[in-house]
Amino acid sequence: SGCVAGRWSPPQCGSEYPSPQCRELYAADPRWVSGMIEGVTKNLGFNFSVVYLGYQGLVEAIGAAHRARRGALYYWWEPDPLLSKYPSKKVQLPPHSVACAARNHPDPARSGYNCSLPVQALRKYMNREVYSAEPDLAFLFDRFLVDKEQMMEMMSYITNGGGAHNLEDGTCAFLRSGSSVPWRDWLQ
Repeated sequence: SGCVAGRWSPPQCGSEYPSPQCRELYAADPRWVSGMIEGVTKNLGFNFSVVYLGYQGLVEAIGAAHRARRGALYYWWEPDPLLSKYPSKKVQLPPHSVACAARNHPDPARSGYNCSLPVQALRKYMNREVYSAEPDLAFLFDRFLVDKEQMMEMMSYITNGGGAHNLEDGTCAFLRSGSSVPWRDWLQ
């Protein structure tokens, strides 16, 4: 079946909405993953309709589910402050592979995608001119390294991660808290 009014249902959910045999899987925007979520849902036989809520709508739906103490299944990425604010458990899917990616098609009816989405490495960037002109900043940039868990811990200090601080103050509070990030080593 196709996407109608921001909802996509796999064949196993039938044409009736709401489907008595399917629950909802929240996603922000269908353009972000080009048929992959729908392919996984259809090809692994999950009884979920994909509901596209937009970025803010998805954040609000997760918050409402958390406040109501009811489960919600949703597509999101990590690290992200949303996961600090609303701790979630990752659904384990078959591992991503080149062969699986090759089976993807933006039309879910034609997609053979049935695995995890690819892992995207976090990267750091610095303006080349600043890097050359500011050796102290270049030194800090070269040594700055945090892992996913440290990033998630830091995000828990900022307001959209459930903390009480803006981004700058939250980062400072995190570093002053005795975190596991060896930031003093970055400054020597």
